[in-house]
Amino acid sequence: MRVRTSTPNVLARGPGRRWSRARLMGTVACSVSVTAAAVIMLGPDMAGATPKATKTVCHFHLLRQGSSPTDFGFADCPAPFGQGVQYDTFTMSPETPTTGTAVLKFKAYYDDGTVSGVWDAKYQLTSADSGIFRDKIHWTRGTGAFDHVRGSGTGIGTLNGLRSMITDTVNVTGS
Repeated sequence: MRVRTSTPNVLARGPGRRWSRARLMGTVACSVSVTAAAVIMLGPDMAGATPKATKTVCHFHLLRQGSSPTDFGFADCPAPFGQGVQYDTFTMSPETPTTGTAVLKFKAYYDDGTVSGVWDAKYQLTSADSGIFRDKIHWTRGTGAFDHVRGSGTGIGTLNGLRSMITDTVNVTGS
């Protein structure tokens, strides 16, 4: 009589216990199914999908620096940004004596980091030194706590002499 030293379809599971290969494969398949179900139930964030955007309304009070195409001013946004200061440079492209477009490249400085981007605006002058404009804003880069922040939105503003007041609604991701 020959003693068998190994069983090809039976795997050891501790002293005196054996599992068949079929039972082990069933256990692995069950574990994979449970993990897949958990990922589906927990939503797309687990799968690396784009995070949900948060609507953020920011107010900007800017002062043009004489005749140079430069503004300095204050930024006021809800948390996590808060209050800060902003610097921008701009290029105006008149289409008629009272209308045109402007591109402003900005950087807003907050306590925990910065946000940079571009405003694409259309303006209409109502007098020699005042007017209204509508803009499309794009947050393209951040630093510090806002390193992954991106966003886009629209806004409206007024120009009165060297002062501008702008309210933008931005759909922000990564904050």
